[in-house]
Amino acid sequence: MRIQLLRQREDFEQGFIRALSQFLQDYLGWSGKMSWDKNTAGAVFVANDYLNVIYPNNLPRERLYSLTREFSYNPIWFRRKLQQAYIYGAVRRPFESFATSAQLIIENCPPELHNWVFIPGNHSHRAVDVANECCFVFYKPGFNPLFTSTDAEIRLNNRWLPSPTVLELSPSKSWYIEQRIRALPLNRLGDKNTVDEALAIAHKAMARLYDESSTVCLLSDYLVVVDQAIKDVFNAVEPSLSRELIIRLSNYIKNLQSALSVYADHKVELASTHGDFQPANLLYDHGKCWIIDWEYADKRCRTHDALCYGLMSRFSTGIAQRYHHLLHNPELLKAVVGWSGIGSVYSHKLLLPLFLLEECLVKLKEVASESITDKEVTLRPWLSDFLLIRQFV
Repeated sequence: MRIQLLRQREDFEQGFIRALSQFLQDYLGWSGKMSWDKNTAGAVFVANDYLNVIYPNNLPRERLYSLTREFSYNPIWFRRKLQQAYIYGAVRRPFESFATSAQLIIENCPPELHNWVFIPGNHSHRAVDVANECCFVFYKPGFNPLFTSTDAEIRLNNRWLPSPTVLELSPSKSWYIEQRIRALPLNRLGDKNTVDEALAIAHKAMARLYDESSTVCLLSDYLVVVDQAIKDVFNAVEPSLSRELIIRLSNYIKNLQSALSVYADHKVELASTHGDFQPANLLYDHGKCWIIDWEYADKRCRTHDALCYGLMSRFSTGIAQRYHHLLHNPELLKAVVGWSGIGSVYSHKLLLPLFLLEECLVKLKEVASESITDKEVTLRPWLSDFLLIRQFV
């Protein structure tokens, strides 16, 4: 999530200072002050909201390219040329001053930070050490700390996964160090054959993860667990929502539960899933594919990741049309979830509403963070798009 979007959702600048200060105190024993006031003394770090980087003012600019090159891709050639020109000029004089959105000043700055480029994120921030080819991922106070620890622990417990290697997890589990990789997300690749090659690698790895973590239970038993989790997080979010949105969201959840009750005595296969399996989280370079951003990893229906990708559920606009297309094309639905290895004995008709219920839980967990100041602004457009699915209005 880019800085420009984070600013709309939270108090980004003060939140970043709080997160970085706590991390530096824990990791380096640092003490000092930080400010976004460029008139104060200290080491200068330049923020570019569009490129989603905060970098040392004295860093050689060519070292930034591997971190910003993904923004140079556009399928339309003249836009691609314009974006390439922006990426080059936005971090160099004289245009840098116009592209800079803010400057972070760090007093008593540790020398290590002069080689660190910060990439702000959704639930955690990343500092890329361009000198030592590693990354520091640290928790954002006010967000769910389990997102950060989960991201590291699933990779530590499954070291064979094609993901950046976790080199160290702090005792507090509030930060970890991982291998730096240089690759582009699939949504920034223009060649379909390359995308297909990357997907084949990712699918094989995920299918193995599912096999090694698979359990089978009655759908009714699984729904008890999911319903309780939704109730717990909904209670935390509810005070921040309008009465009208609470009613709409409650009815949506009840309608999903009602649709699934028909299949209560059916079996469902659960497995460890990624939870955010989408092109932006699949990186590719020279025959290798890496799966990143595991913070939403959890035990879910085995087909969850396949439907997350196939329905493009992270983009709520148009979700109703995509959902109905799969609902009324059972052979296409089977093809979409086929790579997950789901058995043919399971009713494919229950997979879609079950996915929506699981997605609802993911969304509620995301917005429950106390640092998201306006939860209604985040939830309302998402729910409006999903309510266009006529089956659950």
